[in-house]
Amino acid sequence: VRLKNAVHKLLPLEAWARISGHTDVHNDTLWELYLCHSRIGASSKAADALQALRHNVEKRRAGIKNPLERAGASVKFPYLYPALCQMLQRAGRIEELLGAIEAAKGRAVADVMAQRADQVIDEAEFAEPARRLGELMRHNKAHYLSFFVDDETTLAVLVGKDGRLHPSGPIPLGKEQFRNASRYVDPRSWGSPDPADLTGPDVEDISEVLAPLVVWLEPLFESGVIE
Repeated sequence: VRLKNAVHKLLPLEAWARISGHTDVHNDTLWELYLCHSRIGASSKAADALQALRHNVEKRRAGIKNPLERAGASVKFPYLYPALCQMLQRAGRIEELLGAIEAAKGRAVADVMAQRADQVIDEAEFAEPARRLGELMRHNKAHYLSFFVDDETTLAVLVGKDGRLHPSGPIPLGKEQFRNASRYVDPRSWGSPDPADLTGPDVEDISEVLAPLVVWLEPLFESGVIE
């Protein structure tokens, strides 16, 4: 009840800040709306708030050429994209989820390009092709698989050769597990003592560790979606 009351109080403030052009207040209010909506299970409304916040942050970053200043424009909301992807996945808005995953990658690419080209780069342009991926995959009879790695989980979306989108759901692998696994990329080291800790367990079999990244695709092979 308290969270619903908080939403009712925040909505007029959000509208006022948006109409009046008070971007910082608007951003703070949108984040608070996301927190309230997510805690009462209103994932789609939470995603709406985060999409609006993402638009504001991208718009501000698009006008900045210096990579350090660009990073500072979004430092207040470090969990924007992880939260957005999670809410879109929960709400079943898979097309938007794919766009958010591509936009998250585009942020890093845009920062590099802005530094190298010494000019303003609009990272929203990097998310735009996601809308045409279905048509592109149908035309080329190809598949496109995109991943977003968070602290605790990974989300993925497959664009099939028929142009349809197939979400993975939450995959129980996070950033730290990938970092640990990266030490054992050479299969010749599997089953051997860890040189960094000779008293510890044997080196992991990375095929087993990373299997959750692709095991959800097995039914798509069986049904012929993937050949």
